[in-house]
Amino acid sequence: MKYIFLDESGDLGFSQRSSKYFIVSLFSCGVREEIEIRRIVKKIRRKILKKKLKNTPEIKWNNSSDKIRFKVLNEVANKSVEIFTVVIEKSKVYDYLRGKKVRSSTRVKARKSHRRDNRTQMNWSI
Repeated sequence: MKYIFLDESGDLGFSQRSSKYFIVSLFSCGVREEIEIRRIVKKIRRKILKKKLKNTPEIKWNNSSDKIRFKVLNEVANKSVEIFTVVIEKSKVYDYLRGKKVRSSTRVKARKSHRRDNRTQMNWSI
């Protein structure tokens, strides 16, 4: 079984006050690695975070110090995980796409396939 964590940064607007980029990142790992990652986060909370931040539900990357960021990256770098990121520079989005809305009836389907190296791969289609 694989765990997939997905997060986005930025907004979908195109006004002057909107973000310049829209970023989506996906973090994928197996069951054992997921447990290890949770332990890493728990250890960082306990040892590094200030007392008032220890009970927050999530550690915000953009609000974290370089010390916390490097600690997380160094720990995760030793694990068997996959990280994918898509960065959209919104100023380069075609004008005719800026007003388009995705229909809520759109369904996303996942199909499992196996690669030659016996690893499972998920193929997504809309």
